[in-house]
Amino acid sequence: MRLVSDVAATVAVYEHQGFRALPTDEPGCVGLMADASRTVLMLLGRDYADRSMPAEAVAELGAGTGLYIWVDSLADVASSGTVLGEMTTAYGTRERYVREDSGLVAYAETIST
Repeated sequence: MRLVSDVAATVAVYEHQGFRALPTDEPGCVGLMADASRTVLMLLGRDYADRSMPAEAVAELGAGTGLYIWVDSLADVASSGTVLGEMTTAYGTRERYVREDSGLVAYAETIST
């Protein structure tokens, strides 16, 4: 995950480098995929991050990049970091934001909506 000041401009830069945009229902949250390596980046605008993440997690993301990791169950995640909060999204995930030694990690599980 990367917090960027202009999502559309950043998407254009990555598209020029061969990434393919994976739009969401939110213009402030766009995925980018490099098809050859299946590498995926997630770009977040500040407004979107402020609405969808705990404030401490947004601050942590502002200091660098973060990981977004899909898990089968948050109950099975054994983290030694500091939990910054959990959010349930309208698009069917429960996310736990953790400050690890390596930076911000968002663990996400799919839930029924």
